[in-house]
Amino acid sequence: MTFSVKNGCFGYEDRQILHSISFTLQDSEVMTVLGPNGVGKTTLLRCMMGLLKWQKGDTYIDGKTIKELRSAEVWKRIAYVPQSKGTALSYTAREMVLMGRSARLGMFVQPSKKDYEAADEAMERVGITRFAYKQCSQMSGGELQMVLIARALSANPKMLVLDEPESNLDFKNQLIVLDTIQRLSEEEGIGAIVNTHYPAHALKIADKALLLDYAGNSSFGDVESIVNEENMQKAFAVEVKIVDFEYNNKFHKGVIPISIQA
Repeated sequence: MTFSVKNGCFGYEDRQILHSISFTLQDSEVMTVLGPNGVGKTTLLRCMMGLLKWQKGDTYIDGKTIKELRSAEVWKRIAYVPQSKGTALSYTAREMVLMGRSARLGMFVQPSKKDYEAADEAMERVGITRFAYKQCSQMSGGELQMVLIARALSANPKMLVLDEPESNLDFKNQLIVLDTIQRLSEEEGIGAIVNTHYPAHALKIADKALLLDYAGNSSFGDVESIVNEENMQKAFAVEVKIVDFEYNNKFHKGVIPISIQA
């Protein structure tokens, strides 16, 4: 599947937020969306999925605008993983994951054996079968985030859209989420668009990056061409250093904030 946005613009009465956003993502590619708080990262996700209407420009799936596709067709190809905070309801993990099948069920249609099997398979794919009958309201943030990823996967999408999936998680759970996204991309060919506050996470898992700033400007390209010291300093108004190091015969990059620019 090819997913792209061409010249997307969006704003409110008092402020234009997104100016001429353009990017293209193919199967199995991971793209991160970066930028400081308030630049419109979550707004971008909503616009590109059709939850908000672009004022100019459009979103394309395999060459067709999402306006040409029925809603059910869009949501069979794309699955949304919202932030886990405020999502913990009185459902078990299995019940929550089963809800992800709604894109493939008609109105008033009861889940079938196939739907339950798809939900169970999705939990197995992300390694949370042991939580199947645990109440979501009793889960940690990391556990619930994995349930939400499994819920999205139960619809067998071509692409995941994840809004800050690693925020408010400890180091271990951040790595679990990042490794899961990377594995789904590499082993199953599932593309992903990930809204994140962490440039180092972009360098760890992404092929491409889209960088937004307060002026409404955007830069898109291969992740290492976008996530560099100059661009990070301009976008975040913070002096940063990007360091390369080797550990266990693998090369890694770290992004270290040094000081706030005057």
